[in-house]
Order: sequence, then structure tokens, then C-alpha cells
Amino acid sequence: MFFKAQNWVEKRVDEYCNKSEECVKLGMQVLLGCIGAEECESWKEIASNVHRAESRADDLRREIEYFIFQRSLFPESRGDILALLEKFDQIPNQVQQTVKMIVEQQINIPEFLRSEVGSIASITQRCVDMTIKGVGMLFSEFREVLEILGQIDAYESEVDKIQSDAIIKVFQSDLEPARKILLRDLINSISEISNHAEKVGDFMRIMIVKRMI
Repeated sequence: MFFKAQNWVEKRVDEYCNKSEECVKLGMQVLLGCIGAEECESWKEIASNVHRAESRADDLRREIEYFIFQRSLFPESRGDILALLEKFDQIPNQVQQTVKMIVEQQINIPEFLRSEVGSIASITQRCVDMTIKGVGMLFSEFREVLEILGQIDAYESEVDKIQSDAIIKVFQSDLEPARKILLRDLINSISEISNHAEKVGDFMRIMIVKRMI
């Protein structure tokens, strides 16, 4: 019975991660599509899909939480699993928040930021992919996750540097002050996704240490 329940949780966590990954990919599509565009109105449908993916991920997370509490499962690690999901949930939440900012405020990303924003989007996607891979391995091959955590940290550091370069570029441009502030906030919002991934990685590191003791 215990192993059957554990398999159920592992399967649902995998579904949750996949739906979160879908949310991130769709969000990056909206972001890249608005570079150099005169308006981002045409991306509203994909933005709606971002919302649906994030909402479905939330449903799966709550389903997992309810199942664990209802069955009184994993007494030693229950808190860790729930805390891990709560931290991971900040990733799709941040993606949705960023996309909402782009669409509602009609933020048109200037062409001169294509390289920086494109790099942030690409590295962020890889960072989230590695985070998902780490979560998937945490249940069975947790010792091997440590190498993945190092890669997550490296991606986050890379995003931090590009984030800083992009903001400097924005404020050195001839854009109106209000638009500069808007773009700075957007760049910070995008970059926050990898920060959340790093926090998930940090928590996985703690979980691994506890299991190795």
C-alpha cells in the first residue's frame, strides 16, 4: 500500500512538473514574440494558455497536498515534499506574472534588447528544465542530483549577469524615462524565474543532506 501511494505521488509530481514546464515554454514564446513588435495584442491567446497551464499546475499541487495529508503518508519527509512543491510553484507563478505584465501593459521590447532578452529566455528555460530533472531524480537517484544543482546555480548566475547588462543598456538608451522603468521591471521579472529555480535547488540540497545523514 505504501509503495502504491508513493508511486501515485511520484507520478503526480511528474505531471505537475510537466505542466509547469509547459507554462514556462509558453511564457518564453510570448516574451520572444514581443521583441521588436509594435504591439503584443496577438499574443493574448498564448498568454491565456500560460494561465491555463499555471492553473492546472496549481490544481495538481493541491491534489498532491490533499492526498499526502489525507493518507498521513511519508511522516518523515511529508513536510519536505510539501515545502518543495510550494517553492517550485513560484516558478509558474512568476511566468504568469511576467506574461500578464507584458500583455496588460502592452510592453514592446525594443530590438536592441533582442540578444539579452533572448539569452535570458533561453537560459531560463534550460535552468527550469534542469530543476525539473532534479525533482524527478530526487525520489530514486538523489545522490546524482547534486551535479544538477551545480548546473542550476550556474544558469542562475549567468542570468544575473545578462540581467545587469540589459538594464544598463536600457538606461543608456534614448527611450523615455517611463519606458525605461517599465523595461527594467520586466527584465527583473523575467530574471526572477531562475532565482526561484535556484531556491528550489537550494531546498533539494537540504533534502539530500538530510537523507544522507
